Amino acid sequence: MKASIKTLKPKLQRFFFQFKKPKKDSRKLPKAKRSSGKGLRVLLWMLLFLVVVASPLAFIRSGNALLSSKDNTERLEEVQANVGMDRQSYSREEVEIYGNQVVDAYINIPQDGEERQDTLDGLESYYAEDVPIPSYQDLNGYRSLDEKTLYNIEEHKDWIVLQYRVDYTNVTIEEVEKEVEKDGDDDESKTETVEEEEENTQSALLNIPIQADERQYSVVEQPYFTEIPSLMGEGEKITDSMEGQEEVSTQEVQEVKTWLEDFFTTYANDEPEDMEYIMEEPQTLGGLQSFVALDDPTIYRDGEQQYVVKTGATFEDEDIKARHQENFTLEIEKKDGRFYVNEFNNTLGGQ
Repeated sequence: MKASIKTLKPKLQRFFFQFKKPKKDSRKLPKAKRSSGKGLRVLLWMLLFLVVVASPLAFIRSGNALLSSKDNTERLEEVQANVGMDRQSYSREEVEIYGNQVVDAYINIPQDGEERQDTLDGLESYYAEDVPIPSYQDLNGYRSLDEKTLYNIEEHKDWIVLQYRVDYTNVTIEEVEKEVEKDGDDDESKTETVEEEEENTQSALLNIPIQADERQYSVVEQPYFTEIPSLMGEGEKITDSMEGQEEVSTQEVQEVKTWLEDFFTTYANDEPEDMEYIMEEPQTLGGLQSFVALDDPTIYRDGEQQYVVKTGATFEDEDIKARHQENFTLEIEKKDGRFYVNEFNNTLGGQ
């Protein structure tokens, strides 16, 4: 019986085992490393977004740049049209050299007939075709250039006019009858014809119209004289620009005035390196002039321990003792018990 139970038990176990739910395999598949595909996609979308946004901006900027360039080009062409010259065709140095040569050939008129013709031939070489040259027929003298200075350059549409201030001397030759010494016992006086010269100095503007063609120049119309314009104007005297503002007390005025007298004495006599300890930008007269006196300084407050000084100062020439007055504006500051010049100007119209 026991044997039968033993043999039955394995059979029963096999019978019921077939109905038992199998256990899930607890092993896990290894996790794969995350791919960077998502990050790459984000990066690509960002780049695409930037391209979409930047393209119109770049187009607008390029359009603006093109318009600006076009505007500048048109403006340059307008300026060139207004001033009347292609600046690439004109060289200031060359124009002045050429003009000097023309002035010499035009103003100088030799006394000798053959030399005059040579001068005219030389002058004609500067002229454009069919521009008439001067006539030296029936002259009763000659002309010499004393001095020339390029005064101005007028600009026209297709040419320029060189304006030279010229100082020259006209020499007039006149034939006069003069008595000569008697010869021997002959009582009759003798006369003979002699030439007398009379000089007359003139000053004027000589205007020379010239034109350039690939840096080659020619006189395109007859030169002409005009009066030298006056450069005298009616300006207004520069005055104290801080007049009416707060001035310092009487005690401070005296302290600053005493310092100013010492300062200007040093300024007149010493060298710039000697002023480094009291000036932001050291400068002096280096003994050229001597300081004589202050002329009515006015001292304004410009902050705590800071002042603006407006003053005249009289100086004297060391050689001939000629005196003159100069104006000054000083911005000074009191540091560690002594004054220091932050700014120094030769004018009353400073700050």
